[in-house]
Formats: sequence, structure tokens, C-alpha cells
Amino acid sequence: MAAFQHSNDNFAIFRRFGLVHCRVLVQLQAEIELLQQKLSNLDQADAIDGAPNSWRLRTAEYNESCDPGQRDILKQLQEKLLLYGEYHSYYDPSLREDAIAYSRDHKYRLSLILRQKTERYGQSFHG
Repeated sequence: MAAFQHSNDNFAIFRRFGLVHCRVLVQLQAEIELLQQKLSNLDQADAIDGAPNSWRLRTAEYNESCDPGQRDILKQLQEKLLLYGEYHSYYDPSLREDAIAYSRDHKYRLSLILRQKTERYGQSFHG
């Protein structure tokens, strides 16, 4: 089978495992959202007058003796976002370099999602 598929590019047909990719993307979205919320909470705490770690909001420099909270969260976010980007670009062909994203595509997807929610839950959702 592999030799046949390899003999011509048109014969190389593979499953994309769309459902599994979607599940991984949804899981990564949830993990990124949690990290984003942690970072936001940390920033809010640092923004309070007299906060001991307010320096984190003013500089990107890091000293080993300082609290690594923000740096650790940003490092985790970087790893998750890179992984998310890899999965997302593989799953969504509109994210490839040669693809053109049209605003109507996004509007169509949003209206489809809202219509499905309305049909499922019997209520109107307005962004």
C-alpha cells in the first residue's frame, strides 16, 4: 500500500484525524486560558500601590533573587502557544502562508456557531 501511495502524489491520501485534532486544540485553548488568567491576576496584584513585585510590570529583566511567578507563567504560555500554533496551522488550512483570510469567512463561522447555539439552547446570543 505504501509503495503504491508513494508512486504518485495524487495517491498519497491520509486521514487528518480532525476530531482528535479539535480535541487537542480545545484542550490547549483551555490550558492557555487558565495561564492567561493566572498572568492577569498576577499583573493585577503587582499593579497595587506598594506591591513588592510591581517591578515585573515595568521591566523584562529578571534577577534570580526575584519572584519568578510572571516569568514562569510566560514560559509556560510560550510553550503552549507554540504547540497550539503547530496544531492549529496543521488543522486549519486558512492559516498556511499562502492562504488568504477573508473577513466573510470569519463572519460566516461566527454566524454558524451562534446559529447552532441558538438552535441547541433555544436562546439568542448577540456578541
